[in-house]
Amino acid sequence: MHYRYHDLISKQLQAMKKVMEALPDIEQACRYVMDLVFEMLPAARVAIMVNDRRATREPLDFVAEVFGERRVAGPVRFTPKAEAIESVYSHGKLYVSPDSPHIVCAPVIVSDRVRGAVYFESTRAAPDFIVEQTKCIQASAIMVASIITRSEEISHFENERIFLYEKLRRTYKMVGDGPAMRALQRGMRNAATGDGPVLILGESGTGKEVIAFGIHDMSSRAGRAFILLQCGDTDKTRLRKALLGDRASWDDPRGTVFLKEISRLALPAQKALLQIVQHEKPHVRLMASTQLDLDEEIARHAFLPGLAEHLTGYTLLAPALRERIEDIPFLVNHFVEKHRHGYKVTGISPEAMDAILLCSWSPLNVRALDLGIEAAIMSRRSGIIRPEDLPELMTESPSAERQTMDNRQRLTARTVGRKTILRRLEENGGDADDAALSLGVLPEVVQAVLSENN
Repeated sequence: MHYRYHDLISKQLQAMKKVMEALPDIEQACRYVMDLVFEMLPAARVAIMVNDRRATREPLDFVAEVFGERRVAGPVRFTPKAEAIESVYSHGKLYVSPDSPHIVCAPVIVSDRVRGAVYFESTRAAPDFIVEQTKCIQASAIMVASIITRSEEISHFENERIFLYEKLRRTYKMVGDGPAMRALQRGMRNAATGDGPVLILGESGTGKEVIAFGIHDMSSRAGRAFILLQCGDTDKTRLRKALLGDRASWDDPRGTVFLKEISRLALPAQKALLQIVQHEKPHVRLMASTQLDLDEEIARHAFLPGLAEHLTGYTLLAPALRERIEDIPFLVNHFVEKHRHGYKVTGISPEAMDAILLCSWSPLNVRALDLGIEAAIMSRRSGIIRPEDLPELMTESPSAERQTMDNRQRLTARTVGRKTILRRLEENGGDADDAALSLGVLPEVVQAVLSENN
């Protein structure tokens, strides 16, 4: 009889451990532990209390409390024996009272601190039951401690995930409102509604990675992992790990894998990728980019035609910077804000903005503009970026057609952004000329926004 009883407890605790590993909610998990205690032991009343990291026993500090009585259905609440709770919190040791009612109270210990208690009352205090009851309550307390640890780890990782995802959003911010960008964003929204592969074409430095993340962030997979693989140094092992990951998690759709410059993927890795997408059906969304013509790569036997078919479910073209000149002020101000922290830089002069606008931007693209602004901030001679601070590549002679344009007249309030203008006005004490100078726009543009706002 004694052996069967002990065996039952062991089996129940094994089952409890498996379930606890799957339960994310502390109170729900504690209630399950309490139900198992009632099933295993002749308990009259059971209570499980869990508090926060301050390790006090004040009721207001409890983050989870569950109470149960054998003969009462539904929610119930009672006051555990004060002496038992006081002893557990003061000494961090098991409390046992053989008197009637028989009480066992075990501390829930996490990182050497008492974080709660499992409280048990029974009207049966026969010697052959006391030992088993004590072992079971101690085991239950250990299980509750595991629940707390796991829950806090999940909370920590979730907070870290949110922080990193928001950092990704800032890193991959879409900038620009010209016709080319509006057309691109419409295509991105269409791509985000589906779940098939996406191929992003475009020259080097046009922001294909930013586009891929933007689609991911607008899709049903937003908030999940966005995994970037540089295909130039990706092998079969890394591909399998990124695409298949933990097979145990396949029941849940996961994030997005972005294969950057897919045309650089070695042929053995291409064959492995084709095998995975054809036969193993990864639960991630696949996106890829390339600056090369895949048809030409196929013709010279450098790319698998079957893989190209799988990748071209939805195709987008990233516009070159020379095709979206009207977005340059947006981009310049964005990159100034991005890189000026730690430097006493307030903006860019109209002359420097003119020089940037007059640059031919062929074959240079957004990445070159980003790096150029960063270099200008590091080498500037004053608090304002001036033409002499710009890298030589950004001050090349313009074409005759571009020379005849008054580029500053193109910088409207809509181009720069009213909020940006108002914020810069506030930073400059309301001085429209200083705000215009720091933004690289005509003072009339700032005055117009100021008038509209009054």
